[in-house]
This record gives sequence, C-alpha cells and structure tokens, in this order.
Amino acid sequence: MPKRTHSKREENPLMVKRYPNRKLYDTERSAYVTLDDLAEMIRKGRELQVIDNDTREDITSNTLTQIIFEIEKKNKSLLPISTLQQIIRSGGSMTQFIQKSLRSGVHSLSQAKSEVERDLAEFSHRLDDKIKSTLGTMSGMTSYKRKFQDLQTKVRELEVRISQVTRSAHDR
Repeated sequence: MPKRTHSKREENPLMVKRYPNRKLYDTERSAYVTLDDLAEMIRKGRELQVIDNDTREDITSNTLTQIIFEIEKKNKSLLPISTLQQIIRSGGSMTQFIQKSLRSGVHSLSQAKSEVERDLAEFSHRLDDKIKSTLGTMSGMTSYKRKFQDLQTKVRELEVRISQVTRSAHDR
C-alpha cells in the first residue's frame, strides 16, 4: 500500500507573524493578511499559528479570540451586558467563565435528572398501588359474580320446584 504523502501545508500550521504595528504577515504567501483573511482560512480547514514577531510569543489564542470578537461585532450579536459583566467578575477569563457555566449547567441537569427519577419512582409506586387496588376490586367482583351465578342457579331451581308444585297441584 503506497504511503500517503503530505504537503508541507497539510503537516504544518500556517505561520503568521504579528508585527508591533499590529499587521499580520502570512509567511507562506509573503503577504500581509487581515483578521478576515485568517477567519476564511480557518473556515476552509487551515490550521494556523500566530507569533509575535518581537517576543516570539505564541499569540494564536489571543488572535482567534479577536477574530471571534470581530465576527460577533459585525453580526451585532455580542453577548448580553450581564454575561460580559459576569465574565469580568470571574476574573476576565472566558475559559474560566465557560468552565464555570458548564459546571453549573451540568449540576443543574444532574439535579433535574434526580428530581425526574424521584418523581417517576413515586408515580410508579402510586400506579402500582392503584393497579393492586383495582385488581383487588376485580377479584372481589369475581366473588360477587360467583355469588350471582349461585343465586341464578337457586332461582332456576326454585322456578323448577314451583313449576313442579304448580303442576302437581293442578293435576290433583
């Protein structure tokens, strides 16, 4: 089976340098790019790494956050003020805020699940009691049915006797 060869582009993320004047430089194409250009590359599946040209610090995370912010700003769908204030109160870290929010959401879901399970167990118990009660009533009805059949039999026997007594009195 032939080995698949990878191009340099597939193996390595695109290296982008950010200069002090905040310009972004695509080292592969040797051209300046905008945040919109980077966003489009990412949408097309391209991995990238952004390095501060002076400090050599990896600032990819900051740049991606800035891209998200710019997209949200254009779409006018920024987070509600209360959410932004909560992020700042939690130390300004989106990661911490999201983790805290997820933990809170998972905890709420867990509590809701427990409540539903408890309510289902209670409902099941009440349903079982109701079924047992109904079956008990039905078994009581069975004994009444038997008594009714016995009475019908006795009535028929009485009718036969009355008929016999009437015939014998009539025959005399």
